[in-house]
Amino acid sequence: MKSIRRCQRVITLFIMLFLIGMAVLVVRIDRDAPFYMMHSEDHELGIVYDRSGDVLFDGTGTGEYEENHFLDVGNLIGDDKGQMENTLIAQNIDLLNNYSFSEGLIREGGKAAISVPSIDVTKGYGNIAEMKSGTLISKAMYGTVPGSTQKIPTLITALELMGTEKLFSKSYSCSGKYVNAYGDEIVCHYSSGHGMQNIQQAIENSCNPFFAQLVADPDMPLEGIKRIYRTLGYSVNDDEPQYIDINGIQCETASTVLTDTDEFNTQWGCIGQGETLVSPVQMMMWESAIANGTGKMTMPYLIDRASDTYGDVSVLGSTRFSKQLFSEDTASAVRQILLTNGADHYAVSVPGYTLAVKSGTAQVLEGAEENALLTGFIVDDRHPIAFCVLLENKYGTPVTAEQILKTMLDSLCS
Repeated sequence: MKSIRRCQRVITLFIMLFLIGMAVLVVRIDRDAPFYMMHSEDHELGIVYDRSGDVLFDGTGTGEYEENHFLDVGNLIGDDKGQMENTLIAQNIDLLNNYSFSEGLIREGGKAAISVPSIDVTKGYGNIAEMKSGTLISKAMYGTVPGSTQKIPTLITALELMGTEKLFSKSYSCSGKYVNAYGDEIVCHYSSGHGMQNIQQAIENSCNPFFAQLVADPDMPLEGIKRIYRTLGYSVNDDEPQYIDINGIQCETASTVLTDTDEFNTQWGCIGQGETLVSPVQMMMWESAIANGTGKMTMPYLIDRASDTYGDVSVLGSTRFSKQLFSEDTASAVRQILLTNGADHYAVSVPGYTLAVKSGTAQVLEGAEENALLTGFIVDDRHPIAFCVLLENKYGTPVTAEQILKTMLDSLCS
């Protein structure tokens, strides 16, 4: 009898261990199956939505959509074909897991709310050799020649080094060009010159000779300019390039070369040409630090939340700020200068908004083309929007940067 009972206990123990093992196996299969399905050739993905519920990526590209439905967001959202690596889908593909072992494919999975900043990803890449350079990237994330929008970081630098009172007490004359200490000319877009002007007038007139003289001023020492530029996020001279991470997308940070404040290339770079490059996203982020009055950038994100195949929602986006880039006094002074510029020059072309703005014209392709830029923000507690518009080859298109800005603001604020 004792032997029989001992065998019963052993058998019972083995059965319990077997059942526990089976339970663990089922749980692991249920949990790990999505991983293997995601990496199979026949996987289907979840859906990406914008803030209003419109589909930006449907997982397969086989849905019924109007022609070029995804054209305006294709190179930011990307797809799972492996052709565009620095995109939202490529960097967050695990969030779009759309398979549950117990329930199979769930087409509602992977929801994400994003902000839209150009390729229709449903059409594939059969003509990739014919695509224009830059088609498969979101140019907002990459460095571009900033033109006179660069005068905002230089203005910030001057305020940080001199203070508001000293900067506003300075004035320089513009006769249409400025000859620097080495005999090089900085030419103004207004050939007859602006005459004597202060910093407010120089921003509104976008006067190159004024800013060249500002850079050469003894109160703007080279080491001070380099220090403030680096604080703003520039890679200066031989600095190791840095990146801004936006939900896994690597956004290039600004870069420039500063060697001598009396020399042409340094002055030209501080005006927004030469070797200076800035991404539109970073310009927009600087504007946020001015708009909120703190000198701290509002850090961008694209994914607000994601829901998995079990219906659990993860909130992935929240408002965060950068370290202190510049003082609150500097933010206040720049804010007022840009608001005055907006009121004086953009009330007609972009009506209906209290606009703080600076424009820029950037010479590219060795002067063969010019890009138009607008960067700034609107004063509206309901819609605290900072922006940067980059219009490539402004003479080759019937629209203007101001029209693009007005359309964008009307859409966002409606």
